[in-house]
Amino acid sequence: MGGERSPVLTTGLPQNETSEKSVLKLLLTGQDEPVGPTAPGAVEKKVGKGQVEILDRLIDDNRGKLTIAANQSELREQLARLQSTLDTATSRSGQLIASRSALLQRRRDLEAGESANQQRASEVRQLLARFALLREQYESDLERLRMVGEAGNLLGYFQTGICVFCGAEPEHQHPGHHLAETTQLVAAVAAETRKTTELHRDLLSTIEDLEAQTADLNAESALHDDQLTGIDSELRALEEQLEPLTTDTSEVLAARSRLEQELAIHAQIEQLEEMKASLSNVLPAPPPVRPDGIPAADVSDFEQAIHQTLEAWHVPGENRVTYNPTSAEIAVDGRPRGSRGHGMRSIIHAAFVVSLARRNRARGFIHPGFVMLDSPVVTYRQAENRETDPELMTYDVVEHFYRDLLDNPPGQVIIIENGTPPAAITERARIYAFSVDGSERLGFFPPRDHTSTD
Repeated sequence: MGGERSPVLTTGLPQNETSEKSVLKLLLTGQDEPVGPTAPGAVEKKVGKGQVEILDRLIDDNRGKLTIAANQSELREQLARLQSTLDTATSRSGQLIASRSALLQRRRDLEAGESANQQRASEVRQLLARFALLREQYESDLERLRMVGEAGNLLGYFQTGICVFCGAEPEHQHPGHHLAETTQLVAAVAAETRKTTELHRDLLSTIEDLEAQTADLNAESALHDDQLTGIDSELRALEEQLEPLTTDTSEVLAARSRLEQELAIHAQIEQLEEMKASLSNVLPAPPPVRPDGIPAADVSDFEQAIHQTLEAWHVPGENRVTYNPTSAEIAVDGRPRGSRGHGMRSIIHAAFVVSLARRNRARGFIHPGFVMLDSPVVTYRQAENRETDPELMTYDVVEHFYRDLLDNPPGQVIIIENGTPPAAITERARIYAFSVDGSERLGFFPPRDHTSTD
């Protein structure tokens, strides 16, 4: 069982390779190779051979494009996990993006309010500048009126002679003329003073109101600045949370794309295999280079069965199983069985045989009904086990190997092994020791009954 030859190609003879692959197909599918016409024509032979060769070339090209050492079921599981991760990341990103959009809208609203605030403040400043000039004008007018009222005597308003108001000579002036003119001047100055004073007072009230508005606008502008600073801080925090999510999402999308491409290639290979199978039914052709003809679904199902067996035996690794129909070889975790050590080759061979028996028994396919394993675990050790004595096995694998066969037997199981099974197993299994003191038999066959007659 530890040999480098494939478990399918038992004889190792090239002339038997076609029939040995056909046996595996019969066991996996329950269908024997179809019987073709006995004497196909020369043209049919050439056409059928050419079509099959083209399909084989296309199948090989597509298999060469595969980059992930996993079957379709494993690829779908990985794709489902990636989709779940992507959905979680998308949901989280959506929440963060919604929060960022709300903050950006608040920022735009604050900026619009600040723009209107600045425009109003500019208008108020312009009004204050104009009212300052008007205030100076009113105060100048009031000062001139005060000077006019106080300068009557200095200007000779009460002196005799030519009237300073109308220019009349004394002989032409009526009695009390000078007094009347002076009274009218005083009244006019007082009236103008009252009017200007009221306008000045109203102006001061308006200026005070505008200055209060300026203070309010400045306070509101400062509040806007504080709010904008807070929003910018929150936006930076959101960006820091979004950046790794964006990177992770990009990586997940790239990985999902690769898995989808792999599944698409597998689907194309299945389609080409089906075309090849249908072509074989329509036109007889010589035996192809790889006469396996096993549907991809059956191969994937068998790979999964071996994977489950290796997992039940606690064999280290991920135990991803792939079957190469060209070489009829099994690879585990991307490494062909033939490239493994003697112990791993034996345990993989045993898993191949046991899984085939279990699968066929469950489906009602043909099978001899028993499994015989020759030294499947005597040389197997984990990497950390440095013992050289075959009896000192890695009991984690060995014990689960025997326990699985007892708990879930694929039929009758016969194991020829140099090592002694674990103590927990010997109580449940029937064990015969060969060629030792007290053994019931010297070999595999039971002893001849010497009392019987020939």
